[in-house]
Order: sequence, then C-alpha cells, then structure tokens
Amino acid sequence: MKKILLSLFFSGIFSFGFSQQNSVNPNGYNKFYYPDGSLSSEGTLKDGKPDGFWKTYYPDGVLKSAGRRTNFLLDSLWLFFDQSGDTLRAINYNYGKRNGYTIEYTVFQDSLKHNVIKSKELYRDDKKQGFAFYYDKGVLKEEIPFKDDRKHGEGWQYNKDGEIVAILTYKYGSLIDKNIINRVDEKGMKQGVFKTFYPDKKLKTECYYKDDKLNGYFREFDQKGKEISITRYINGEKQEENKNSLAQTKDAVKVKNEFFPDGTLKKSGGYKDSLPVGVHRTYNEKGKIKSSETYNDDGKKIADGIVDGKGREQGKWTLYDTLGIISGKGSYKNGKREGEWLFYFSGGQIEQKGVYKDGKPEGKWLWYYPDGKLRREENFLKGKEEGDYYELSPIGDTLQKGEFVEGYKHGTWTTNSGDALVVENFSDGEFHGDYAVYYLPSKKMKVEAKYLQGNLHGTYKEFYESGKIRVSGQYAGGKENGSWKYYDEEGLLETEIEYSQGEIAKVDGNSMPKK
Repeated sequence: MKKILLSLFFSGIFSFGFSQQNSVNPNGYNKFYYPDGSLSSEGTLKDGKPDGFWKTYYPDGVLKSAGRRTNFLLDSLWLFFDQSGDTLRAINYNYGKRNGYTIEYTVFQDSLKHNVIKSKELYRDDKKQGFAFYYDKGVLKEEIPFKDDRKHGEGWQYNKDGEIVAILTYKYGSLIDKNIINRVDEKGMKQGVFKTFYPDKKLKTECYYKDDKLNGYFREFDQKGKEISITRYINGEKQEENKNSLAQTKDAVKVKNEFFPDGTLKKSGGYKDSLPVGVHRTYNEKGKIKSSETYNDDGKKIADGIVDGKGREQGKWTLYDTLGIISGKGSYKNGKREGEWLFYFSGGQIEQKGVYKDGKPEGKWLWYYPDGKLRREENFLKGKEEGDYYELSPIGDTLQKGEFVEGYKHGTWTTNSGDALVVENFSDGEFHGDYAVYYLPSKKMKVEAKYLQGNLHGTYKEFYESGKIRVSGQYAGGKENGSWKYYDEEGLLETEIEYSQGEIAKVDGNSMPKK
C-alpha cells in the first residue's frame, strides 16, 4: 500500500520536474504543473522535501490524492480517487505507519452509481490485525482475523443476506478448520448444521436439519455461553424424552442394562462403539434412581447428578470439562438450576459464582481472576442484568462500570482502556447522549460527540493532547455530513472535506463528480 501511495505522489513530482513554471521554494508552499500547464500537485516543502498537506491531480484537474505528512512521514487520513472522482481507498497513518483502517472502494451501478466498500483492513503499527472483504454491492462477505500480519483466530463467511455460512479457524497463518453451517441444497431445503449468534458472535442456538426438517438436538445458549435449553427432534417432531440423553438411533446407540438377581433394573445406559453416551443411571433394589452420570458423544463424562424418570435434573450436580476436570457445581430442581452455583478454572480456582432461581441467574454474581482477585460484579433480576456492573483489572483498577436496566445498558458507562477513558451514555441498550474520550493519565479531552438512538449525530470534535482542535465536523444519522476540517498541531487548517450523507462531495473546494 505504501508503494501505491508513493507512486501516486511521485508521479506528480516527476511530471513537474521539467514543467514547473516557477522556481522551487524548498521551505514553503509550492505548485507543480504538467507539461500542458495544468496543475499536477501542490503542497509545502521543508528542506526540499514534502511535508504538511499535499494534493495531486489528474491532467484534467480531478483530484487524485490528498493527505498530510508530519516530519516527512505519512500521517493521519490519506484519500485516493480515480479519474472519475470516485474514492479508491482511504488509509489511516500515524507517523509513517498504518494505524487504523485501510479501506478499498469500488463502484456499484444500478439505477444510480454507488461508491461501496470492497475491502477493509485493520492495522496497528503497520501490522495487519484484521481483514474483511465484501460482495459487489458492499455487503460483508468474509472476515479474517489477523495477529501481527498472520491469520490467527476465528473468521466468518456470510451469504448475500448477511447470514453466517462458515466459521473458519486459523492458527499462526494456516487454516486448521472450516465449519460449514446454515446451508441449503439445490432444492432450497435446509441441510446440516444451523446456528444463530448474538451480536457479539457468541452462539445463541444450534440444531441440525435433514431435508428441511429438524433432526437431533436443538440447543439454546445464553450470552455467557451457558446452555439454557435442549430439545430433541425427529423428522421435525419434538420428542418428549430425557433431554440429556444422546439421540439413540437404531444403528448408532445401543442401550445396555444390568439387573439385580430378582430382575429389578440396576444400571442402564447407552453405548456407541463401546463408548458410554448420554445419561447412565444406577438404581437401588427398590427401583429408585441412586445416581446418574452424563457422557458426551466422545464418551467423556460431563456431569454427575440425578436425572429422574421424566428426564429432569434433580439435586446436587457436578460438571466436568472434556479433560475430566471439574468445571461447575450446584443444584437442580425439576430440571432447572436452583440456589448457589460455582464455576471453576481448570486449575480448580473459582472463576464465577452466583445464585439461580427457577433456572435463571438472580442477585449478585461475582467473577474472579485465577489468583482469586475480584474481576467483575454484576446483578440479575429474573435472568436479566439489573443494577450496577463493574469490572476490575488484575491490580484492582476499575476498567468498566455502569448500570443495567432490564438487561440493557442504561445511563452513563465508563471504560478505561489503559491510554484512554471512554464515557458513554445509553438508553435501553443503544448509544444515546453525550460521548467523550479522554487522554490518560492527563484526562484531557480527546473526542467529544453525541449519539442519537444508536447513531452519531451532531457536532464531532477531536483534540490534540495540547487542547488544540485536530478534527471538527458533523454527523447526521451516523454518517459524516457537511464540512469536516483537519488541523495541524499548530492550529493551522490543513484540509477541508465536504461530505454528503457519508460520501465525499468536495476536498478543499474541489468538487467530486456526481454519482
């Protein structure tokens, strides 16, 4: 990307080398021209090198690029345009290194002409941290995670309706897993695994379809990843059975029973290829359930606890992870969690604790770091977050605090990211009201803005830590609108961009061709 930018810039330099009308001012403002006399580029030189704000032009006068250099290094926002005036790319720099988003654009034509996003890359200190690319109409197609220029983490593929159709797992530059989901066959019938997600991409539901009918287990999860319900289906029909048992298809799972000498059932459970699966029960001589154990599809025990004849968990339960280490303890009543529950790290330390009432979190819940220090405190009412919330760093500093009302963020929230303090306001879970960011540790204003029902709206300002204005502009319904001005650290205007509902209309008075 740097090579592209430099070629765009120096194409003007080389063209004016033999065509400039006047002598070069090595420490001041200069204009350079094409051989035919049309303006090629303009900006400030310092010691004979470009510094400050520069613009280059195509021979017909259409703006080609615009951006700033600070101490000769690429800095702040750089914009590039094609010969029709459509935006090609926007690159954010910080003293010579890409920091923030680099966005590529393309033109989509229907009854109107649209300049839409083609790809978006996130950089930190010139190293790629994320990449997304889009369908022709600007609809998100794929998100790929990066860690310092290498693909790493969980990525997502989408169809043109915005539904997730594949989950990709990368590790240190290599694709190690691709989970295909939410697909239909050539007849439009649902086939295979289907999943839905919360806005933060945490799993919400999971099920399996065969020929457009639910088959197998339909599972639901809360936003913390805990399973809250499970229902079994066969050919679209809901099955009334033990919700913890594995689907016992005729060929896959065989039930083995063991009896007392008088013929009374002593043990019962399913096996798949000699591995225990589902719920295994042990009975006393009177036929009462004595104990139960639950196994996953791989034969790993995931829980100890009573499952009654109606498939409901009862009494004290212990949960295990796939390594057989205890991950949770608590009690059930008629299939719903009740009373205090404890959840553990793999090392045995308490990770979180709280109370369930009728299967839903209730009252104060506490989260901990592995060393036992408090990490988070939150409150629930009938399963929804309610009241004060705060999160602490490992050394006890407040990282975030705010209030929930009926499960939604409400009122003022503050977040400490280490080098900045963010103060946000919410109404029923949406950004609404004043928004501010402060430099730390000085606590001087960095960003000042307002939200209206989830969208940035009204005056937007950014400041240098010295207090001088860096950027000022207006938002309307979440999109830049009107005049946006960019200043250097001395307070001098560097460039002015005119927006119309998020699209660039003018740069320093030069109109972009109408789409």
